[in-house]
Amino acid sequence: MTVLVNLLRSLAGRFPDDDLAILRSLLAARELDDLERTLEANLHYRGIDLSTEPNSSELRFVPADPDGSQVEHDLFARATRHPALRRIVKARRLQPPEAVVYVVEYAAGADVSRLQNALELDTALVEVVAEDEELPPYQAAALAAGRRIWPTGRPDE
Repeated sequence: MTVLVNLLRSLAGRFPDDDLAILRSLLAARELDDLERTLEANLHYRGIDLSTEPNSSELRFVPADPDGSQVEHDLFARATRHPALRRIVKARRLQPPEAVVYVVEYAAGADVSRLQNALELDTALVEVVAEDEELPPYQAAALAAGRRIWPTGRPDE
């Protein structure tokens, strides 16, 4: 399962966000045959070569402040149901299409594919990661550039 999680993570920023959400939902539902067929067709259609990593210099994120929106309220409500939540970081992706990206970090061993699906938002992007795992460039850049918005307290501990 970890291989598939990492494969889909490697497509973030190279694949349309909505299409990636569909692939992640197939993974969370353990619909692996459908995932394989849909992924193969989309990779072929888009001409994406999985043997190459995205150029990390093209991954541009800046910190984003909490805004108290309904989206954030919903994310906090869902994310905090799981006791292994460590932090939520908010960043703005600058490369097109611009978007808000929330990186939600859980303790090591959390089922990130199921949490990824449970935290999916309609109007913002969510990347679920586990504490201390090696991340692909997209998630690592968003986490490094983002601003911690949960838990609140001392900024950017």
